Amino acid sequence: MNTNLTPSTSPLLSLLFYVGICLLVGQVTAYWGNEYFGHDWNRNLIKPSVTQFNWVFFVFIWTINYTTMGVAAWYVRQSGQTADVKRVLRWFWVQFVLCLLWIPVVHSTGWVGSAVIMDFVVGIPAFITGYWFYKTSRRGFVWFIPYLIWTVITTHAKIWMYWLNT
Repeated sequence: MNTNLTPSTSPLLSLLFYVGICLLVGQVTAYWGNEYFGHDWNRNLIKPSVTQFNWVFFVFIWTINYTTMGVAAWYVRQSGQTADVKRVLRWFWVQFVLCLLWIPVVHSTGWVGSAVIMDFVVGIPAFITGYWFYKTSRRGFVWFIPYLIWTVITTHAKIWMYWLNT
């Protein structure tokens, strides 16, 4: 049984597949999550100065992160058809789904503590993915670095926000 989820006809189509899936699913999930659960759960919280405006987050941060995540996964995919590559990509998609769960979980609870918990639930697998990307494809790892940096920044901001509001 062929478990290859990407088009194998050309590297360009494969790249477009990875970036497109990450961007489309990521942005649709963010939009749906904010519309359904409301994006103002933290409106009345004291926020650290490193927090960003919502439009900056959605327009720039997520677009950059989802694009670079897609390119990173594509580089890993280009490194071969081995069992190791398939395992690393499965790990990538698991951490990607965890990332997508952040908005519904946090926004539905409306509690800043859930944001801190979810940042760790997302961040730990992200760093494990980064480790496996480094072992599998150095270029893939380099493209994954912006997401890892964002994970550290946002976790720091949410811990700080939790501390300011307890």
